[in-house]
Amino acid sequence: MIEWPATLPPLSELEQFTEESPDLVLRTPMETGPAKMRRRFTAGVRPLAGRLLVSLDQVEILDAFYLNDCAGGSLPFAAPRPRGGAVAAMNFVKPPKFARESGIWWRATLELEVLPSTPAYFPNQCCRQRLLPPATVASQAVFDEYTGQPLPP
Repeated sequence: MIEWPATLPPLSELEQFTEESPDLVLRTPMETGPAKMRRRFTAGVRPLAGRLLVSLDQVEILDAFYLNDCAGGSLPFAAPRPRGGAVAAMNFVKPPKFARESGIWWRATLELEVLPSTPAYFPNQCCRQRLLPPATVASQAVFDEYTGQPLPP
């Protein structure tokens, strides 16, 4: 798994940080009466956005990370979540935008999505017990996807 570069500010330093809960409901309008709703997914992506204050050197590092390491945003990367600090798989939704602030300082605007915690994104880590086959649960510790704390057996 690709890791967020240590030479960049952590995502916990995002300014104007926003995070949304995943949209998991399918609404079907009815001719009369309230819309019918049902759950479409059991897990969904969490959009998040914010801005980082970076130096000119860090602009180059972030740009190279996006273009080369993440293959233009097509590959997920691991980074601590801004809210809570648990490591999560994330994708770029849009390419980073850079605006000069003053002197050597730039503002990098990021639009990311936190991917659901599944073994497909973290093959060496566990997520919620209900998502794993029994053989995997027995052989590894099980962690809560939001707090990173071990779940009771």
